[in-house]
Amino acid sequence: MLRFNYMWSARHCHSTANNFNLVSRFVYLFNICNFLLEMQYSNNFVRLNLHNQFEAMQRTKALRLFSKYDEGVRINKTMMYSITKEVIANKIAEICKQKGYKYVVDGCSGAGGNTIAFASHGIQTASVEYNQENLYDCIHNSEIYGVNEDIQFFHGDITYFDCLKETGFDPAQTLFFCSPEWGGPNYIQNTVFDLEQLQPRLTKLLKYARETGYAESCYYLPRSSDLEQLERNGCTEVNYMFQAGRCDAICAWFN
Repeated sequence: MLRFNYMWSARHCHSTANNFNLVSRFVYLFNICNFLLEMQYSNNFVRLNLHNQFEAMQRTKALRLFSKYDEGVRINKTMMYSITKEVIANKIAEICKQKGYKYVVDGCSGAGGNTIAFASHGIQTASVEYNQENLYDCIHNSEIYGVNEDIQFFHGDITYFDCLKETGFDPAQTLFFCSPEWGGPNYIQNTVFDLEQLQPRLTKLLKYARETGYAESCYYLPRSSDLEQLERNGCTEVNYMFQAGRCDAICAWFN
């Protein structure tokens, strides 16, 4: 009897232990699942928060480029790093106005930062852009600013295009303006920027402007541009373009 009770007691204890282990494992697994769900929720929240912060930063940057960005201005990712800020574009347009130019040919208009500024200052403007998507955005954005009627739009490579002939602009009263591609954000790594890295190259643009017969040409360039290179190519004037106490770029002028 005692032996039987012992055996029964042992079996009972073993069964109880098994039940306890099952409950413990269930609780353990439940806690793991709960922890993983909390982590997933937390990660989603962090990703959402980071996404919102990125969107806010992009909007702030876009508003520096176009004050009417919230009204439907279109800017693609490449143009986000290529367009002249509106404040600076307006300053360049004011300088052109002070110099007495009635016409401007914007040779690399992109999404329209400088083109819109020139037209907004009452200057008859020709917008030339080789990338068709950017040209469509330029037309769209100029409509938002209400200056599209003062702009002639052309699709093509400016260095192979006689814009004066196509527009009928008086060469003696026409400025050739160009903000060529700098090669993306990596240009910042250059202590002194080699102007032959521009697309199109500076020498090619100068050759085009001089052979076409513009009164003067102006180029929007990195602030670290090689000044000796500019001087060797006949640069007559350099404007340092500041915004919020920081030099963003330079404008180099050539006869």
